[in-house]
Amino acid sequence: MANSTSFLGCSRFYATFEENLKLMGQLVYLIPSFILISKMIYVIQVKHRGDYHEQRRFWLLYTMDLALSLLNLFFDIFYYRLTLFVPQICESFSFFLRANPLLIDITYPLWFYFHVGKMVAQMSISFERMTFNLLKPNDYRRIWKHGLTACVIMIIFVPFSIIWNILISDKYIQFYFGGFQPNYSRRVNWFGTTAWQLTYMQISMAVTLLSNIVTGAILWKSQNQSRKSRLLCRIWFAISTEYLLSACAFCYLHMKTFAFDYSNLIFMLVIFVWDGFNILSPVIMISMNKSLRKQVFAMSGGSEDLEISVA
Repeated sequence: MANSTSFLGCSRFYATFEENLKLMGQLVYLIPSFILISKMIYVIQVKHRGDYHEQRRFWLLYTMDLALSLLNLFFDIFYYRLTLFVPQICESFSFFLRANPLLIDITYPLWFYFHVGKMVAQMSISFERMTFNLLKPNDYRRIWKHGLTACVIMIIFVPFSIIWNILISDKYIQFYFGGFQPNYSRRVNWFGTTAWQLTYMQISMAVTLLSNIVTGAILWKSQNQSRKSRLLCRIWFAISTEYLLSACAFCYLHMKTFAFDYSNLIFMLVIFVWDGFNILSPVIMISMNKSLRKQVFAMSGGSEDLEISVA
């Protein structure tokens, strides 16, 4: 089928077993990622909080990014993927949601909120890394004395500039594959959430790219940075590279939707791109950071030869 959407009801064209296999294939990586991110947040902010105090601005912003990923994965594992790939519950649960629309009224805007919040978090962390390397320590501390609060406020409130039209608009159920997903009917026609989300993504890409170019140039010329400082910057450069590649894929796929060249394949690719946004950053961080990896997996020597504390 070229287009899997329907407004009439649950589709009978999709085999239950095959749809359930699609779900299981995704849960294989979604659930371990959910557990990994949960443990990373616990280690950074609770169990070994003191180890991350020296670079607390970076780690606070990164924890917010992890928390947004965690919430995205929670929604995907326990709600969105189930409604999409479990045809057995399609009729009963879609009927329940239509009879109790408050759940969609809350969860659908939150889905966009979490994704936009990650874009703002990415920009904030990239800017923090640039200023850390560009400015003198006293200037850096003076700027981030209030800059951290400003970034936290932006991460919390900027997403509302995207989701406001969803909040005031009527939501409905649109049937995909053997299940369904929520959608909305614009109350303000000129404000397309997807188009503005694409704009925010491009702004996030520009800030991330510029910040990392400046950071890379400084590290290339400077020999004064400590080994630990350079390590954290290399890790964030790798995370930013992954982010930019995923963002390019996101922009390309959404441009295809604007051209009405939409298909089941594009729909699934968009899902996998969002999975990449949520999962690859913590995987890169845990892979490149030996000390954090030891602490998360409760290995011996987690506090020895610490590589995450930066002067």
